[in-house]
Amino acid sequence: MAPSSDNQLLNFLSTGYITVQPGAMSAADHKRLWTRADELYAAARKLESPTAHLELLGDNLRACIPEIDQMLNDPAVSAAVRNILGEDAFLHPHNFLHESLTQDQPFHQDGNLPWNERGHYRSHRPDWLIMFYYPQAVTLDNGPTEVIPGSQYWTTDIENEDGSWRPGDPIDPDLKHSTLRGADLAARDEALAASVEKLGIPGLQRCFVEVPAGSVVLGNYDLMHRGSRTRPGQAPRYMFKFYYARTREPEASGSQTAGSMPSAANPQQTDRVHEDLAPVIAANLAWTRGVRYRAPLDPVRVAAEDKHLREGGEHKKVA
Repeated sequence: MAPSSDNQLLNFLSTGYITVQPGAMSAADHKRLWTRADELYAAARKLESPTAHLELLGDNLRACIPEIDQMLNDPAVSAAVRNILGEDAFLHPHNFLHESLTQDQPFHQDGNLPWNERGHYRSHRPDWLIMFYYPQAVTLDNGPTEVIPGSQYWTTDIENEDGSWRPGDPIDPDLKHSTLRGADLAARDEALAASVEKLGIPGLQRCFVEVPAGSVVLGNYDLMHRGSRTRPGQAPRYMFKFYYARTREPEASGSQTAGSMPSAANPQQTDRVHEDLAPVIAANLAWTRGVRYRAPLDPVRVAAEDKHLREGGEHKKVA
């Protein structure tokens, strides 16, 4: 694996997302795709149908806007997807065209299948990608996505008493959309900070994803994130959303113990890495290389880890 792709993969495993610039597309290509997105939203409004999101905006982007395949097939984008998910990565049929929001969302994790459906428990391994393509620049003014770097390895224990799932997997069920809607920016950020603190994981950071026009963001499907409001007077901010899935595990090429992990698996090479995530990042990097990580059997350590699994905080259960 080349150093550049190795660093790209390490950053993805560490922070939960990377930004890729399509190398074969021009500024005119991105502008044309923004126009096509704007036209599709105009058609959806004209349709005046409660299912317009299904008929035009969802799952039909490649038919309605065939030019989007230029982005999907761009060499830099395709290489990044393969670098994370392997050579046989699968483009899932679900897709959606999002317009900028007029109100803020709370932090949440998407349901663990497209359309927020439930199908399985979340995995620490990089098996699913969510792809965001932005034909225009994304700034604080036009509603960027905000993420919690590294949070793809955590979840929240908020099932209902009968064992059923709560929709949307909010990190703080008590923080409502209506609270954020009526708040100014300072009050909004205070409420969001308080919701993040409820995770009980010290040292978490928040980051708005601001990118140049034509950028592609590849994110771990389980990354905790939220949509933010666009400010008055802004042109619509469009985001094309796609999903990719792994189809097979990396081919095993050997095994290594913790003491012999490759040096590139040191997550301190990247910024914004939470210290509790170092072991799972290292193990995932080895796994994507086909190396089966084998921790030395230490009864004292095993007993300590078992206690963490039963009694420890969420951030102590990923090691």
